[in-house]
Amino acid sequence: MIFYLALIVALSGTDGAGKTTTVNLLVCKLARNYGLKVTYHHEFDFLFLRFLHDKMFRKLRASRRMKTNLLLYLKKGSALTTYIYDMFLWMDYIIRFIFYKLKEGIVICDRCVYDHLVFIVEEKRFNTLFLWAIFRILPKPDLIILLDVSPQVAYRRKKGEERHDISHYIQQRFLFLKLAEIVKPNRIVDSNRVKEEVVEDCLKTICSFLDK
Repeated sequence: MIFYLALIVALSGTDGAGKTTTVNLLVCKLARNYGLKVTYHHEFDFLFLRFLHDKMFRKLRASRRMKTNLLLYLKKGSALTTYIYDMFLWMDYIIRFIFYKLKEGIVICDRCVYDHLVFIVEEKRFNTLFLWAIFRILPKPDLIILLDVSPQVAYRRKKGEERHDISHYIQQRFLFLKLAEIVKPNRIVDSNRVKEEVVEDCLKTICSFLDK
């Protein structure tokens, strides 16, 4: 099956929801079982922002706790630094969206622009109304699957990898579910279950979307 414009699928959800594991398994299953051309987009695969990101966060990229250290860096930096970084990130997202849309097949993204919105709201870096306006006009994935996991399970999965207590996961889940009321993802999948069941639900959602 060939698409003239790529189908962009985004897996969204809190830290510890199992996005990366699910995306990797989906890429393998869609390519092997359905013969589809599938591209995996990792959350830190930048295009326009890559050079700037590498220059600013070279040491952080070498760390196994890159995202945690990146957020700590932004917290410690000036307000101007964080604003500039966020603006570049949104520009990069638009360029990446166009780039991936022109590819063949399916592009599966580990996180999407809505995840970034949750992180910004969580860190209170912008006025909320301004953020809603910005994200309303940004291009959206064709299919959004929200992986919903309990804070307890997320904390257990990420314990030792990130410097967060369980309140972090409670707050994130609250924000993701509130955002889901506005964004209305195509499917909310319970990711407290074993990975095989989660992948199967995501696979059914994608196949059902393709059959429309």
